[in-house]
Amino acid sequence: MGGVPVGFLTVEQDPLAGWIDQIGVVPAWRRHGPGAALLTEALHRFEAEGITEARLHVNVNNSRAAALFVRLGFRYDLRRGRYVKRRR
Repeated sequence: MGGVPVGFLTVEQDPLAGWIDQIGVVPAWRRHGPGAALLTEALHRFEAEGITEARLHVNVNNSRAAALFVRLGFRYDLRRGRYVKRRR
């Protein structure tokens, strides 16, 4: 596949789960499949590594992203009304 990148996804793994850290798609390409394709590929790679659980955080105000994650099999485990910044 050639051309200009239209999206990105970053992940990390711990012994219990794979984490989707960030996912982004150029606005003109949203709702055209690259986000779902990136996420699906990440889940396949987790599975190939023996990771059977994937986790992520999504902003409750980002309904499009939340709908994508639910469509791909994610479920809500915990909801928070807002993000909290803690002082060190």
